[in-house]
Amino acid sequence: MEEIKHCYSIFIIISLTLFALASSNIVVKLVPSYKYSAFP
Repeated sequence: MEEIKHCYSIFIIISLTLFALASSNIVVKLVPSYKYSAFP
């Protein structure tokens, strides 16, 4: 039972990480000019 919970928690962490990467990727595509002006 503990192994199943451990694998499930790892799956959730991976999903959240992928979601965060996708979200930041979308933000970068939405505001590229702001990103370039902020970080020349």
